[in-house]
Amino acid sequence: MSLRDQLIAKGFANKKRARDVSRELKKQRKQRKGNKKKKRDLERQALTAQEAARAERVAQRRRRQATYEEQRAQMEAALRVRNLVIGNQLQLRTGRVVFHHPTADGRKLRRLRLAEPVAAQLRCGDLAIVASPLGVDQYVVVPRAAAEKLRELAPQVIVFLVDDRSGVTRDPALMLHTPDWEPDLRAHRQR
Repeated sequence: MSLRDQLIAKGFANKKRARDVSRELKKQRKQRKGNKKKKRDLERQALTAQEAARAERVAQRRRRQATYEEQRAQMEAALRVRNLVIGNQLQLRTGRVVFHHPTADGRKLRRLRLAEPVAAQLRCGDLAIVASPLGVDQYVVVPRAAAEKLRELAPQVIVFLVDDRSGVTRDPALMLHTPDWEPDLRAHRQR
């Protein structure tokens, strides 16, 4: 005999109240059972969560790889430019001709003292002036072929290159004005 039956027999509860309590208990059990998820559904959810986590790890790895590749490409490009400039720079001695060229940022003019043939080749477009990757405000003279390669890789390093070479004479005597005086602004004493 169940506890309910014993309570009814002793008179502590009536049948109607016992039936109502049984219905409520049954309803609560059904609700609990209905809220439980099936084992299959739980496994499916766990699998999808694992797949999502795996996909996120793969995406994160790809993003890191892409940034690494981008940094590597930038470093290789900078190294190519550096090697191209250093490998093709001309070793020049200072000369009488003052040759003015813009700086790499284009805000100021710099001057190089060059020999007449070198200045003439710069004016003809056979040579170019580029910013040196070795230091700030250092400029070197390179041949036109190197300047053309630099134009493809890093056009911002070229500060002077004559593109329009039509009508330019190659005679240094006609090309550059060579002053017969020293362009010094200090006071001169007559002798």
